[in-house]
Amino acid sequence: VWRNEKPGPGRFREFLQFDADFVCTKSLQADAELCILVSEILENCGLNKKDYIIKISSRKITEQIFKQIQIDNNEQKLTVLRALDKLDRLGWDGVKQLLGDGRKDKSGDFTKGANLSAKNINLIEKELKNKLSETEDLKEILKIFNDYNFNNFEVDPSVIRGLEYYTGPIFEVNLKFDVKNNKGQVVQFGSIGGGGRYDNLVKNFGDYDAPATGISIGLDRLVYALMQK
Repeated sequence: VWRNEKPGPGRFREFLQFDADFVCTKSLQADAELCILVSEILENCGLNKKDYIIKISSRKITEQIFKQIQIDNNEQKLTVLRALDKLDRLGWDGVKQLLGDGRKDKSGDFTKGANLSAKNINLIEKELKNKLSETEDLKEILKIFNDYNFNNFEVDPSVIRGLEYYTGPIFEVNLKFDVKNNKGQVVQFGSIGGGGRYDNLVKNFGDYDAPATGISIGLDRLVYALMQK
């Protein structure tokens, strides 16, 4: 895979990832099982439950917020989603700039913002911080987790995933131990993988209804972190 982003510790422009997907099912059992699958993979790699957490949310939360602030322009929605997806790395101060006029990073590169009003930016922050009522899809997944006795997860409405094709539950895999760069400095490592439900993506390429959900793990990032354990 190739990405057009600035490289960082364990984060390269060319990288390897491994994926698991369910295609042609709307059952949220599939989404739940993907999270459980990834946890089993990580533990087989030598991590234990205190080393990682799987964060889950739903795109239905951001869709509700878009309705509240009356955004229906897809390009603007995508800019907002990409900005919110950087919350872990930039914090709210940086994300607010990207939701507004834009942000200049330390290298001087400028990223154009979503041009939202200060009122709408504050509303998004408030809604994501205080969103305690789970959506119906999340309630169903939590029930399935309970059936599996799986508890190494956290519901976190600030999990966004920057891609526009997600339609329902989304998940992100985060490490909970310090990761250092080549200079020995502790860095904000972020997620090592994630995914979510994309019920309309296959249909975009032809008249074929194939609801799907999937997850991927960045192999380079996982190995970089495991080497430090």
